Amino acid sequence: MGNLQVRFLEGWAPAMAPGYSTLGITVASGEASGTYMVCSFGHSWKEVDESDQKVGGEEDDPSARVEPYLDTEWESYYRYLPQLSVASNGGFSPSAKLAVTRLLLKPEQVGAFVAAETKIRAAMRKAGYAGPMRWYQLVSGGETPPFLVLADRANWAAYEQSAEEKLDSMMEKMYGKDQAARIMRDARSAVRSQYVETWQYRADLSFVPAAQQ
Repeated sequence: MGNLQVRFLEGWAPAMAPGYSTLGITVASGEASGTYMVCSFGHSWKEVDESDQKVGGEEDDPSARVEPYLDTEWESYYRYLPQLSVASNGGFSPSAKLAVTRLLLKPEQVGAFVAAETKIRAAMRKAGYAGPMRWYQLVSGGETPPFLVLADRANWAAYEQSAEEKLDSMMEKMYGKDQAARIMRDARSAVRSQYVETWQYRADLSFVPAAQQ
């Protein structure tokens, strides 16, 4: 593990475009337990192109320093969905753990699902739920149409405080019992499958450039 850490932090990560933060994450539960991921949030497509050009132009390709330590490798791109998220606009600061929900939808019901989840977000906001809970939709790199939900968790004990358990009550207070039930039914009926896991933030495998003065 030490060799991988050194190769990554001294090689590929700093070679990214200026301002890029790369967060090291390990999967702590589920079928992918033990998997390492490198994630970077909050970029425009133009910035992705610039970073690809910079890394691809290196004579000594920094990614080659990491590849000997990899079993498999994949890459995916997600679009952030602010209309569904409950989070500040100040960027992504990872908590110690992230409760991750992967939702695979029925293609013909994506529109109804997004409309229902937008109303659910409004109810959560009105009830004072502060999150953070961030929604993403896959753009490239996997089976579609999937959505990804990341909810901050300080530790395992924080799982006892899930907003999901209080959601029906939040919805009824805002929309009334019948309308709340219809909205929840629209959201749940659109889901083909749901998978949950936990991600563990690894500061020792992350590269965060110093803030510019």
